[in-house]
Amino acid sequence: VKYGRHLFFAFCVLTALPLLIFWLHYSEGMFQLPIFLACGALMFVGAAAEFKEIGLTRNVHFGSALVCAAGSQLWIALYTKWWIVSLVVFVAAAFLACRIKGTDSDTMVTGIKKNATLYFFEMAAFVSPYFAALGCYLNAV
Repeated sequence: VKYGRHLFFAFCVLTALPLLIFWLHYSEGMFQLPIFLACGALMFVGAAAEFKEIGLTRNVHFGSALVCAAGSQLWIALYTKWWIVSLVVFVAAAFLACRIKGTDSDTMVTGIKKNATLYFFEMAAFVSPYFAALGCYLNAV
């Protein structure tokens, strides 16, 4: 598990950079602060594991995830017509979170079941910008 932190960081960076490039190109000449906030915060989510020794992993991860979600949703709301897709993804996440939290099944991973609401909202915030970017790309083609 020694390399797990580095792989997660690499995943977050390699996920944020292509999105950053697309968003900057798509939003050229517009207010671009939400783009940098979202992508930079996603990279900090990946770096959060490095704060384990000083006990700040949870705070850095949660704060960065919150800034990332706010920046990405702000970009979707300001620059695309795909905000409704984002809303649907968040409603689906809330539904899944409620369904899993209410389940007594032993087959669920305990960590996900315990934090189902936060987990699914984080996944919704992670996935919805890609749906919006894909919608923008397909609309432009």
